[in-house]
Amino acid sequence: MMTCDEARMSLGVYVLGALDPQERAEVEAHLDGCAGCRAELEELTGVAGFLDRVSEEDVAHAASPPHAVLDRLLNARVRRRRLTRVLLSLAASVVLVGLGGTIWVTASQNTEVPSAASAPEQAGHGAARDAPAGKDAAAEAQADQKAAPSASATSDNQAMLSGPVELVRKGSKGPVRATVTAVPGEKTTDLRLMLSGVAAGTRFRLEVIGVGGERQTAGNWTVDKAAYEESGDFAGTTTIPPGNIERFEVVTDAGRVLVDVSTPGR
Repeated sequence: MMTCDEARMSLGVYVLGALDPQERAEVEAHLDGCAGCRAELEELTGVAGFLDRVSEEDVAHAASPPHAVLDRLLNARVRRRRLTRVLLSLAASVVLVGLGGTIWVTASQNTEVPSAASAPEQAGHGAARDAPAGKDAAAEAQADQKAAPSASATSDNQAMLSGPVELVRKGSKGPVRATVTAVPGEKTTDLRLMLSGVAAGTRFRLEVIGVGGERQTAGNWTVDKAAYEESGDFAGTTTIPPGNIERFEVVTDAGRVLVDVSTPGR
């Protein structure tokens, strides 16, 4: 069975009566059932009569047209091309403008501007987020206050640590030699007196004099024979911290100062 494309390719030859009988029969069979091909055949029915009026000179003239005709045809073709380019440029501009407007409108619609009603809500959320941070800061401040020593405690510690941890003072007067070592204890200052050159049987005491003039008695003793011949070792205490001690005095019961112990030493 002949298709429409095959039939239309044969219609021109069919109109001129140049088909062989078999192909002509196939074209006619197709035309009987195809209205579109019959309509195209009707448009070609006048071709045969027109060709009868064409002479050989007309054919030769059409084969080589004059230059004027060719120039007009070429100019018309150039104008059509220019017009086509202009129309294409305008169409492209319209498309770009339309596309840009669509993108701008879409972007504007997608950009959300917070309303006045949502502003308090956002502020509330911000405050809620800041609240834990404020609590954490307060907790850290309290922890720092607990960890940091108070000013009074610091001053007390500095007072306890003022001066050397161990205080040593020496003194001599004639044959009498004395060395006092002061070591801070838990609540008092422990004192050790090394004394020599004092006659056996002498009763004496060790006086502690503070930097502010305060005076305390660290202990009372009696020199025995061994202490006189060599040196005596006597222990006492005072509440004056070592850093606040200015000097010591070894004093007899009669109030006579046997030796002033105020020279730093080891």
